[in-house]
Amino acid sequence: MVQNNDSNDISQLSFEDSMKALEKIVAKIDSGEGSLEEMVSSFEIAVKLHRHCTMKLEQARMKIEKVVNVQDKKVEVESMSCDDG
Repeated sequence: MVQNNDSNDISQLSFEDSMKALEKIVAKIDSGEGSLEEMVSSFEIAVKLHRHCTMKLEQARMKIEKVVNVQDKKVEVESMSCDDG
């Protein structure tokens, strides 16, 4: 699991690994096991992981929305939709 001051470790994690670490922390906090200090420390790591996941999702969104030059030199944005119908 990610340690307290390992922001560099968090930045190297994939989205999936970040989510797994975040889920473990949430389960630990929900269980009520550990001291208040451990809970606060875990919460701080969870916030960093959440921010990292949000950034990864934004990067993925930006890759999905690619800019295409149309014949008449207009710019059109193609977006993928989550709704398949």
